[in-house]
Amino acid sequence: NILNLAVVTEGPDGNIYLKRYNVTHEAGLKVYTFNPDILTNITLEELHGDENCSTDFEQVESRLFIGEWAICNYVNKGRHPMYSLIFTCIHHIAIVPLGVKEARTQMPYYFKRRGDRYSLIQVPDNYVNPCEDYD
Repeated sequence: NILNLAVVTEGPDGNIYLKRYNVTHEAGLKVYTFNPDILTNITLEELHGDENCSTDFEQVESRLFIGEWAICNYVNKGRHPMYSLIFTCIHHIAIVPLGVKEARTQMPYYFKRRGDRYSLIQVPDNYVNPCEDYD
C-alpha cells in the first residue's frame, strides 16, 4: 500500500494510540508526489485496517514520545514485528526489526523534519500546537 492514515487518541493512561487505516483508493497517489488535498473526499469504504495491528506511544517528557509501530504486512511467529520509535517535534528515530523489507542498519534510522508541517484539520478552536515554537 502507498498510504496509511491514522486516527490519534489519548487514552486514560495518558498514552497516545493510533488506529491505522490503509488507503485503498489509488487515484492520485504516487510515490514522491503526495498532495494531501486528494484526501478531502475519501470515504470509509476506501479505508481498511487490522484490529490486531497497533501503534502506541508514551510521552516520556514534554515533546518527547517513545513507542512501537507494528509492521502490519508482516507476521513472524503469529505476531507483527515492531519498529521502535522515538519522536520529537522535528526528530524521528526508528529501529528496524529483523526480517522486514527495510534494510537493517547497525545504527537506528534518523530523520529530521525540514520545512513546513502539514496542517491539522478539525481541531478545536482552543487547540495550541505544542510544536509551534520548536524548530
